[in-house]
Amino acid sequence: MGDKTLPTVQKIKAYMQTNPEFIPSYLNQVEFLKDEALATQLNPLANLTNQLNADLKDTVMLAGSEALQTAMLYYGQVKEGHKNGIPTARPIYDDLSERFSKKRKK
Repeated sequence: MGDKTLPTVQKIKAYMQTNPEFIPSYLNQVEFLKDEALATQLNPLANLTNQLNADLKDTVMLAGSEALQTAMLYYGQVKEGHKNGIPTARPIYDDLSERFSKKRKK
């Protein structure tokens, strides 16, 4: 339920209690009250989980960004070592350079 829908349902519940003459005979009021109560109780929990999810995504993004910056420093040193002919740098450079190779457009 959206931010406007739950309050509307709650308002209708209050009207059903104060003006029961408008309740259709085919309406299952017991089920309506159960559903409304459950939605009302779960809504704060849903809000918390949405916030937690947003916070987790932000944390993953930040940690990933920082990890990539550090990884790129290492790759830069490997690349420099490869350019300077350091033998142990070549296999690492060959492996990692595939990720950074520029593909030519046709």
